[in-house]
Amino acid sequence: MVIILLPLHFLTERPRPTALSTALVLLLFFLPPALAAVRLEFRAGNLASQSLGYVRFGAMLGLVVGVVGGLEKALLHLVTGEPLPISPVLWSGIAALFALSAGLAYGVMLGLVRGAQALVGAPLPNSVGSLFAGVPPVSRWSGLLYSLIPGLGHFALGWPARGRPFLLAAIVSGLSGLVIGIAGLILLVEGGIPTLPILALGAALVIFPVALVLLSALDLLFLQRS
Repeated sequence: MVIILLPLHFLTERPRPTALSTALVLLLFFLPPALAAVRLEFRAGNLASQSLGYVRFGAMLGLVVGVVGGLEKALLHLVTGEPLPISPVLWSGIAALFALSAGLAYGVMLGLVRGAQALVGAPLPNSVGSLFAGVPPVSRWSGLLYSLIPGLGHFALGWPARGRPFLLAAIVSGLSGLVIGIAGLILLVEGGIPTLPILALGAALVIFPVALVLLSALDLLFLQRS
């Protein structure tokens, strides 16, 4: 995908960025993890081990996409004779930073996608609930500490159906905010499009799980008192 789409982007953004070239950048970044999320088989194990496995795979995928894209863009500049917009050393540093950032973003996105899919599609005992299989019942205060991850305290205290909506909302909000924020940055940097409202929305969605921590803890306290 990178080998095909990057030359198209390279050609369509000359002499200045266009709507097509910007759309191609969005495809270049989001298509690989989207296809990976659809095609990857579910791993064995509980939600934590599954998510960590997808995070590792996503990190490797992002590094491959970043490295292949950087090498291909350097080759395109060499073949066309078009000079790099900045010094080769600085350009190489930025390309390496992009590859690392893509790996981090892909890892987090794939982990969140698979976490959401497991919560929606898997029976409760086979997902988060298996984290606490065989563990003695925890106290209310221990449950509140688990609630630093929204909903996890409910699972620890044996109320998975009550905790699943908090955990799922946190995952979906974080994933949506990450995707919207990255898309806003790409539109701003590659297309020169003012995207302050989009970036603000992405940031708000990423921060929203912090509010869910409080809501989850209050819900847990209410249940303990009832």
